[in-house]
Amino acid sequence: MPRIEELCEQVVSFCPVYTGEGNCTEILLHDGCKVIDQRSLNSVRRALARCYSVDLEAQGKEISLLFGRRSPLPFYLPPKTLERVGRVFIPFRMRRPRVHHDAASGFYDISYITRPEAKESGSLLHLSTGSRVKVFGSLAAARANIFLGRELADHFGQARRADDENDVLQAVTVIGRYLQRIEERLSRLV
Repeated sequence: MPRIEELCEQVVSFCPVYTGEGNCTEILLHDGCKVIDQRSLNSVRRALARCYSVDLEAQGKEISLLFGRRSPLPFYLPPKTLERVGRVFIPFRMRRPRVHHDAASGFYDISYITRPEAKESGSLLHLSTGSRVKVFGSLAAARANIFLGRELADHFGQARRADDENDVLQAVTVIGRYLQRIEERLSRLV
């Protein structure tokens, strides 16, 4: 069975499910396929974060302070390549826990959520993959989670843009120094 480490760039969502094997995680891929990872949701979440070299505990503390929220928290994964933007996974309650410490929330990449819709006893998420997913909680709660995800994306996106601007400024400074040295050497030749 495939593991999330092999599919990290294709993940749209991952949610807790009960199977004959026990408490596992269902992973939805961008092509609409679903695969089961035999590990618990928390193990899969940590494994996905490791693929991006993210410390979820440290990021969780920062997000909790910034937004005044408690667990389950959304999380941000930085881009793996320069062309891509980072990804934000936001939690939605998917089921009622059966035992203490049972994961009840699944995580969805915000860029794949097209819209939430009110449904009797919960909400429905429409995904750009064509899937529709029933979640516990009201339409207002779903919209609040989506809004928080967008705020988080803006926060980390702005931090990345500031880092990019600093990198450009440092590069320009270095190039300027080299041009000065070249000019000095050329003036000595003349």
